[in-house]
Amino acid sequence: MPLLAAIQFFGRIAIKTGFLTRPIALANAVMLAITWWFHATHPYGDAFLTPAGIEALKNGGETILPPVV
Repeated sequence: MPLLAAIQFFGRIAIKTGFLTRPIALANAVMLAITWWFHATHPYGDAFLTPAGIEALKNGGETILPPVV
C-alpha cells in the first residue's frame, strides 16, 4: 500500500510538471490493471451488504463516528 500511495502522490506531481510523464503513466496503468484484476477475481459479493453494514448506512455514520458534542 505505501508503494501505491507513492505512485499516486509523486506521479501526480510529476505528470503536472511534465517530468517523466510516460514512465509515470505506465506505472499508473500497471497499478490500475493489477487493481482491476484483483477486484475482478475477488468480488465483494453479498458479504458487503451485511446487516451490520446496512445498519451503519441507515444511521448516517453515527455507528462509526459518534456525534461531536
